[in-house]
Order: sequence, then structure tokens, then C-alpha cells
Amino acid sequence: MIDSAPSTLNPRLSLDAVGQRLEMLVFRGLTTLDSELNPQADLSEKWRLESGGKTVRFTIPKDIRDHAGRSIDARLIQRCFQNYFFKASPSPLKAAFSTLTSVTQIENEVIFHLSAPDPYLVKNLSAVRYFASDLNAEDPCRDPGPDEHLITNGLYSVSPYPERFEKELILSPRKQSAPRLSFQLIRDETSRLLKMMNGEIDFVQNSFSPIKTAWLTRQGFQMVQRNGANTSYLAFNLRDPRLAKLPVRLAIAHAIDRTQIVRYKLNGEATLASSFLISSLPEGAPFTPFNFDPAESERLLDQAGYPRQSDGVRFHLRYKTTTVKEGLELAQIFRENLKAVGISLDLEPVEPAVFFASIRKGNFQIYMSRWVGASDGSLFYRTLHSGEKDNRVGYRNPDVDAWTASSLRENNLLKRRKILLSIQTKVFEEMPYFPLWHWTNALLVRKDLVLPPSESLSLSGSYIPFADLR
Repeated sequence: MIDSAPSTLNPRLSLDAVGQRLEMLVFRGLTTLDSELNPQADLSEKWRLESGGKTVRFTIPKDIRDHAGRSIDARLIQRCFQNYFFKASPSPLKAAFSTLTSVTQIENEVIFHLSAPDPYLVKNLSAVRYFASDLNAEDPCRDPGPDEHLITNGLYSVSPYPERFEKELILSPRKQSAPRLSFQLIRDETSRLLKMMNGEIDFVQNSFSPIKTAWLTRQGFQMVQRNGANTSYLAFNLRDPRLAKLPVRLAIAHAIDRTQIVRYKLNGEATLASSFLISSLPEGAPFTPFNFDPAESERLLDQAGYPRQSDGVRFHLRYKTTTVKEGLELAQIFRENLKAVGISLDLEPVEPAVFFASIRKGNFQIYMSRWVGASDGSLFYRTLHSGEKDNRVGYRNPDVDAWTASSLRENNLLKRRKILLSIQTKVFEEMPYFPLWHWTNALLVRKDLVLPPSESLSLSGSYIPFADLR
């Protein structure tokens, strides 16, 4: 059971987490990600870097076939990438490959040519799925026409393959030992709860609030958990005169009691964060403590020139949030925390579509959001570099601009980690974003299913472990 539908099931257009997770089950890429979010060979059997990382050669094994029995070879894979990235209407996935200049093929190798080294190319290729249609096997990965059906090639098959997710998607296993999977879309949490209690659903992952997850375990459902890479954070609009002042941002952060929120509101299903990346990732930074300290908040606000007025309020701030119940409840907790130090937080709940449009336009003072599957340091360039559109808070720091740009061109992991540690340290000091917590991945299953080991759950919430349910 899933609580939201992917925007599309067309691999060329799929950018959201649910669509990527479903497609990972039915299509293959040159690489895939393991449970630790490290790239592994998939359609390729190995790869090697040449010319200082500006050439990447993938070796394609023989006898790979799709679910229609048709061959997938290096020639077709090269043509697939031509259709993704170099035709008149390229896939939006191309944005992740800014230094890619061409893709060629020699015998059983597919060769990527880059204008500059890209340490994340191999990893990012895991999101680019190979597919062909029933009407044209020789021109794979182009936009299918209205009468064409995509042919799957992964762990599971779907026939006919739909362009959109309606109410249910049934996947047939290619191995007899794997279970048949039926994904059902139930948006309302109460309806999901009733279906679980009525025995209509066998398992869910991350589909209930922490309180309801705990309640279901008391009703006899089994649960396996693992720390995850989905990170919630507060964002401050640095174009705002008040929030441009570092003491104000630090005061807000010190006033929020994250430990109590995680313990009681989130029922322990999260860990405190000091970066977008969890510390266990190769590019993550060691956890940096940040105390809940209302007295320090009061001192910082006085220092910034915002004394309490006669009504006890120092100033008002607008907090943009969606109408989703969980987000609203957290917003109310933040409001009470900040009220204690003299900041009046005025909530502005809007529908999700309006929320995201407002964030993109910079129409906010503070908002909370979540990075899903934050797995490597490329995220810092997108969110912190002064020229990037995902830098929605208006953060500007010449050192961070230089560091984020150089991290995208450094293939040596040890050298890149040193750069990324400097970035994460600086950001936690200057607080354009306040990393709140990393969410735990929670898989709930009925009593007679055999639980997978916790380490098999993906840090990103991938659906691949579901193939091991018995």
C-alpha cells in the first residue's frame, strides 16, 4: 500500500521518489544502488575511468534480454542514451549530467565523454532506465507513441506497462522464489489503517504517522526499522531583513526542542540531524550537537536588537506550511517553542501545489520541507551555490560557492570528503537551513510474513527489499 501516486510511470519523465522506486523494480539501468546507496553494476558488468575521469567506459555483458526475449547490447544502450540526452526533446533527467558531451560505443563498451570529471555520474546513471517498446526495439528510450507499450526488463514484469498509476499496479516476478507484488494507492491515512486492520494489506513502508505505526505494532503487526536518508529541515529566507541576521536564525534553532519532538511526537522514528546527509554516508559529516537553549535564544534576540515589547512579543514571522495533518501539527509545536522566546509564528497553511509554487518563487519567510533520499554531496551545490535555482533561501557565500563547485569535479573520495566537510561545517555555523532530523524507514508487515533483516532495508526507502518478503 502506498499513500501517493507517482506523477508518471514513463521512465524518461520520472523524477519523483515513488516513480523511481517502482521503476527500479521493472527496469534496469547501467548501474543500480545497493541498500547503502552505493552504485553497483546492473546492465553493465564493470566500469573504469580514464583521462582523469573525463572518460568513463562501461562494459556490457553478453546475453542480456528484456522480458520479450529481445537482446539488450552495447549498441542499443548507446542509442538509448542518445534518445535520453541528445535528441530534440531530451529527458529532464539530463539536468544531472551537465558535463556530459557525448556517448559512444565500441564493441561491448558504452563510453561516456565528459567536459570535466563528474564523481557522481556512475551513481546518477542508476536513475536512467533502459526500455524499448513493443513496436520499435531498435530505437530504445525514446518517447513512446499512444499505441506503443513499454517492455520491462527488471526483477518484475508488467504487461501492459501503464503510463500512469491509477489505483493498483501488479508486478509479476521473473524468479519463482520472489512474491507477486500488488501496489495499491490509498491516499487517506484512516482508510489505510482500516485496510491493514481488515487484513486487506500485507505490508506498508513509511505510510503511517509514527504514533499510528506504534499502535499497529501493538495490534500484532511486525515492524523492521532502519535509519534513513530522508531529512527534514527548516529553511530561512535570507532576503528577509530579520532572517538575514545570523543571531535571529540561531535563536530560532536554539528555541526548538528537537529532542522532545523526536521522542514524543515522532515516537523515536527519527534521529537528530546536523546536515542534509546522514553521518554514516561516505560524504556525510560527523554529527554536530546543537542544544535546545531558550535562554541563549533570548540572549541572541536581545543582541540582534529585538527586545520584547509590552505584549511580550519581539516580532512576527510567517511560517508557510501545507494542510497535511503531520506538517500542521509540527508547525503548531514550532509556534509554541518560539512563543516562549518572544517570536510570534503566524501559520500560513496552503494546499501542497500552492506551497511548492510559493517556495520556488521565494514567497516565504520560514518553511519546513524534506529531502528524500539525500545520498551524496551533489545536493550542496544545488541548494547552496548562489547561481542555482534550488538555492531557494538566497544563501550567498563565495567560499561555499567555490567549495561546492570544486566538489563536483573531484573524483578522489578522500579529497572530496574534506571539501564537503568544510561545506557542512560552514552551513551549520551560518544556518541558512536548520537540519532537523533524519527519518527512520519503517516496514510494517502482517504476522505470518517473514521479516527481512533491517540491514536489507535501503537508506532511501527503495522497494527492492520487498522482493525478499515471504
